[in-house]
Amino acid sequence: MAGKKSTTIDDPIIQASDSDYDYGSTQKRAYFTGDTFVSGGATELYKPIPEYEGIHRYDPTAEWTEKEEKKLVRRLDKRICSWVCLMFFALQLDRGNISQALSDGMLDDLGLNTNDYNYGMMIFYLCFLSAEVPSQMISKKLGPDVWIPIQMVTWSIIGICQGFVQDKQSFYATRALLGLIEGGFIPDALLYLSYFYTNKELPMRVGFFYCASNGTFIVAAFLAYGILHMRSVGGWEGWRWLFVLEGTLTFLIGVVSWFYLPPGPTQTASWFRGKDGWFTEREEVIMVNRVLRDDPGKGGMHNRQGLTLKLLWDAFMDYDLWPLYMISWTMLIPTNPVTAYLTLNLKALGFGTFETNLLTIPGYVLFLAHLILISWYSEKINNRMALLLYYSFWCFVLLLTLELLPANASPWAWYSATILMIGFPYIHSINVSLTSRNAGSVRTRTVGSAMYNMICQASSVISSQIYRDDDKPLYRRGNKVLLALVGWNVVMTVFIKGYYIWRNKTRERIWSAMPDEERDEYLRTTKDEGNKRLDFRPKNRASNTNMESIWNKFSVDRAAIIEEAFWIATERGQQEWSNADKDVMSQAADDIVRALGGNVGLTFVEFEVLVAYAARTDPERQLRFLDNLAEVIRASRGIGSLTYYDEQFMVFVMSIHNDLIDIARRNAGLDVSSGPNAGIAQHVLDEEQAPVDSVHSPSGETTRTWKSEYEEVSGEGKYTTWVVETVTGDEFSGGAYSTTSTTSSSFTPSRTPIPGNRDAPVLESDDSNHHPANA
Repeated sequence: MAGKKSTTIDDPIIQASDSDYDYGSTQKRAYFTGDTFVSGGATELYKPIPEYEGIHRYDPTAEWTEKEEKKLVRRLDKRICSWVCLMFFALQLDRGNISQALSDGMLDDLGLNTNDYNYGMMIFYLCFLSAEVPSQMISKKLGPDVWIPIQMVTWSIIGICQGFVQDKQSFYATRALLGLIEGGFIPDALLYLSYFYTNKELPMRVGFFYCASNGTFIVAAFLAYGILHMRSVGGWEGWRWLFVLEGTLTFLIGVVSWFYLPPGPTQTASWFRGKDGWFTEREEVIMVNRVLRDDPGKGGMHNRQGLTLKLLWDAFMDYDLWPLYMISWTMLIPTNPVTAYLTLNLKALGFGTFETNLLTIPGYVLFLAHLILISWYSEKINNRMALLLYYSFWCFVLLLTLELLPANASPWAWYSATILMIGFPYIHSINVSLTSRNAGSVRTRTVGSAMYNMICQASSVISSQIYRDDDKPLYRRGNKVLLALVGWNVVMTVFIKGYYIWRNKTRERIWSAMPDEERDEYLRTTKDEGNKRLDFRPKNRASNTNMESIWNKFSVDRAAIIEEAFWIATERGQQEWSNADKDVMSQAADDIVRALGGNVGLTFVEFEVLVAYAARTDPERQLRFLDNLAEVIRASRGIGSLTYYDEQFMVFVMSIHNDLIDIARRNAGLDVSSGPNAGIAQHVLDEEQAPVDSVHSPSGETTRTWKSEYEEVSGEGKYTTWVVETVTGDEFSGGAYSTTSTTSSSFTPSRTPIPGNRDAPVLESDDSNHHPANA
C-alpha cells in the first residue's frame, strides 16, 4: 500500500489473491476472497484461459478498497441487475396475464372448462421445460446479451397473438409457442448475472430478480383493473385487449434490450452505451479480479463459447447437483395449485371481477417481503436448508387450515388462509443460487441452471393436475396430496444438508493432508473440473463462516480500532510507532481483552477468525499483529498487573505460533527439537517480539517466561542466542517467588531454507542458572 488509508471499518484494503509468505516456500500461493475454492494452490494454476473475455484486465496483484467495491456493486445493480429485473417483469407479465384473463370470463368466452385450462397450462410447461437446455446452448454460443432480446421480441409477438384466439386449438397452440420461446430465459438471465456478481452477492440479486417477477402480479392487477374495463371497446372482450397491450409493452422492452445489454464487464462500449463504456479501466480490473478471486472457475470459458455434446453430457452426469434436482421436483408443488387457481377461487367465494384482481395484491406484497427477507437472511446465517424447512412448515400449517376449514366458513376466513398461502416464503431463489454455487464451473453452471429450472417447470405440470374439476370448490383431495408432498420435502431437505456436509468433509480431509507441492501437482495435472476438484468448497469455510456475526459482536467504534491497530502493527515496525500509535494499539488490546473476558461473548476461536479476517488470510501479517498486541499488553500492564484474560490471550498467541512454526519447519525439512526450551524457541518469528508463556498450577502459583534474542551473522550463517527467564510465584502478589535463567544457542547455515524469512532455531546447548527464592 502506498500510504495509510482512512481507518474506517468500511474501507479496508482488499488484498491481492496471492501472498509471498508461505512459511518455507518461495512459491506464491493463491488466497481467495470467496467461498468456492479453498486457498493454497500456486497462483498461476488459477489463471483464466487465454480466450477469457476479461483476460486483459486479469491482475492477481491488484488491490482495492471495500469502499471502491461497494460503490462498483451499486453501479452494477443500477446498470445490470435493474434491467435484468425489468426483463423478468416482462416475462412474467406475458406468461402470467392469463390469470387476469380468467377473471374476465375467458374460459366461458372460448367455451372451455377447468380441465381444458389445465391441459393448456400443462402444454405450456412441457414446452417451456423442453426449451431450457437448447436455449442455454444457444445463449452460451451467441451470448445472453444477444439471445435474450431475440427471445423477448419473439414471445411478445406470440403474446399479442393470444388476443386473437377463437377456440381450444388456437388456445393450445399459443400456449405451446409461448412456452417454447420463453423457456430458457431464467437460466440465461442467471448465467448473465454471474458474469458480474460474486457467489455471495448473487442470492440477493436473484432475490431481486424474483421480486421483479412476482412484483409483476401487483402491477398486473392494477393494469388488469384498467384494461379489463375496455370490454366491448372495438367489439373485443377485455381479456383480448389485455394480451395485446401487455404484449406490446414487452416488445418495446425487448427492442431496447438488444442495444442496452453489454456482453460482459469489460465490453460495455458501444454507440448506444457510449464509446467509452460504463466503467473505467480500474473499475474493469476490480470487476474481473473480484469475480475470479471469488470463483476462479468463471475464467474457464469465453462468454461466446458454446457447449459441445460431450460437455453437455458431462454436466448432466454431475451427481453432486442431483440432490438439488430431486428437491426441485417437489419443492414448489404445495403452493402452485393455490396460486394458479387464486382468481377462480376468489370468484367462487362471491367476489366480482375487479374485486378479485385487487384482492390478490396483499398476498403478493407479503410474498415480496418474504422473498427479500429470506434472500438476505440465508446469507446472514449461511444456512439455506433451515429456510427450506421454514417454508415447509409455513405450507403445512396453511394447507392443513384449508383442508379443515368448514364449507360454511366466512369467505374472509377462506380468503385470509389463501392469501397467506400466496405470500409463502419463496425459497426458489435460494435454490437457484445454490445450484449456481455448487456448479463450480461455467459449463456446469450453464447446464445445471437449465436442468434445475426444467425440473421446476416439470413440477408445474404435475401441480396443474392436482386440483381437478370434480374436486372443486374446496379441493379436499388435492390438499391431502399437497400435505403429503410437504412431508416429503422435509425428508429431502434433511438428506441434502447431510449429503453436502459429508462431501465437504471428504474433500477437506484429503486436501488438508496434502503438502503444498502435492497440491500444486494435483492442480497442474488433474482432470477433475468444477465441483469434483479437491479444492472446491460449495459453502463458506470455517475461517469465514461466522465472520459477519463475529465482527458484529464488536461495536462499530471498537471494530474501527481493531482495523486501525492492524494497519499500524503490520505496516510500521515498533521503532516507528508514535505516541498516538501506541495509544491506538493499547486501546485495541483493551478492547480485545474485554471481549475475550465475556463482555460481548467473544471466544478465543472467534478472535482467531477475527484476526485472520483482518489479516486477509495472510498468516505472516496475522502473526505480526498478534505479536504486537502481546507486546503492548506486556508494556502497558507490567509483570504484576496482568489479568486472567491477559494471560489467556498470551497462551492463545503462543498456541498459534506453535502450530504455524511446526508447519513451517516441516515445510523446510527441519527436525523439531525436543529439548526443554524447544517450544519456547519456536515462538520467535520476528526480532524483539517474543510472546509471554503463562502457566497456572493447581496450587495457585503462576509461571511466566520471558525471552531475549541475540544474533550474530557471519559468512557461514547465523548464530542465535536466547536468554530465557522464568519467574514462578504466588500470583505475583508480593509473596515468595523464584527465577530461573536459561541460555540457549544455535547455528543456522546460510544455505538452509528459512521459514517466513527467519531461521528456525535448532537448540544445541543449554546452560541454566538457578537463583534462590526471595521473600
